[in-house]
Amino acid sequence: MAHNQTLRYLDNILECLEQLNLKEIAELPEELARELAVLGVDRPYRCTIPELIEQVWTLQEPHLTPVVIVPQPRRRRRKEEASDAA
Repeated sequence: MAHNQTLRYLDNILECLEQLNLKEIAELPEELARELAVLGVDRPYRCTIPELIEQVWTLQEPHLTPVVIVPQPRRRRRKEEASDAA
């Protein structure tokens, strides 16, 4: 499965789990449990929904692009610029 497809697939599973969690549904649907098992989640029925969300996040991490923050040069304030011009 391609990188973007894998991330989209994991994101869809995560969305399903988050919806269950928001609705306070503790019972894991069979189809979702099978998908989680295929992904390598050991015995998904024995985990809580929040635990499953954490596991899917862990599976997503290698597929996420790290954000690099490049410091920008500080801009001079107009007041400073005006006093420099005088």
